[in-house]
Amino acid sequence: MKNFLVIISLVTLLVGCTKSEQCRSAKIGTESMETLYGCEHTERSLGIDLKDNHSIIRSQAQFDDLVTGSCADELDFEKYDLIIGKKQLSSGVEKIDYDYSRDCNGKYTLNVKIKMNLTSEAPNITFHALVPKLGAAETVIVTVEANH
Repeated sequence: MKNFLVIISLVTLLVGCTKSEQCRSAKIGTESMETLYGCEHTERSLGIDLKDNHSIIRSQAQFDDLVTGSCADELDFEKYDLIIGKKQLSSGVEKIDYDYSRDCNGKYTLNVKIKMNLTSEAPNITFHALVPKLGAAETVIVTVEANH
């Protein structure tokens, strides 16, 4: 009788959960070249030949070939991949926040939220996030929002 009640309880729990309750995104922390390597103002000091786009840098050789700037000579590509991109703004940048997550289907998403200030400059800024090392075939969906 006890076994029957345990089985009924487990079935009720499993059937009672909806797919959305079982499938939740997991937030994942990111690092930056500012925090790990002491770089400053990377939105202006890092460069990459992109326009309103991004790239995933997976090795030091790629970094050396594609990224300009004198901030960090060697990144830890055994531990991290670098997601780096450019965004043309209509005014200056006040701060950049990153929200990185993995959904229950294994898809990674990086949401870049740029808070602009009220200056009249219109910079083409560089954003970046160091994310935990991805598998060779894994990609990241990157969205960029820029608001005042």
